Formats: sequence, structure tokens, C-alpha cells
Amino acid sequence: MTAPCRARARQRRSFGSKHLALANGNGTFGDVSENDPAIVSLCAWHRPLDLHGIDSKLEGEIAYPMVSRYDT
Repeated sequence: MTAPCRARARQRRSFGSKHLALANGNGTFGDVSENDPAIVSLCAWHRPLDLHGIDSKLEGEIAYPMVSRYDT
């Protein structure tokens, strides 16, 4: 978890649990499709997403994007 994510999580100590949905290279993030509305939004905007009212398989109240980039 990156420092900004940890800081945001500390601000919201009411988090009961956390779920990490990582891209696995075959078009899914855990058991969630890359075409899931929440995943599409997180990838497009790179901003926290309120999951209320979104037809998504992601569980919880808020989804936070995590981006990792590296040079090969």
C-alpha cells in the first residue's frame, strides 16, 4: 500500500476490512472483470470511487485506485 493510501486509510479508521483486487494479466482483477463499471472508472480517472449506486462486483463502500508503473 502506498503512503498516500495508508494516510487516507488512517483518516478513515472505520474501515472494517480491505480487499485488494490485483490485475492478473488475463483481463480480471481478482474475480472482477476488467469491464466492470467500477474497474473501468478507477482505471480511467485514478480517483477514489464511491461504490454506492454502481452495479459492480467490487465489495465495500469506497474503492481506491492503486497504480504501479515501472520501466523495463
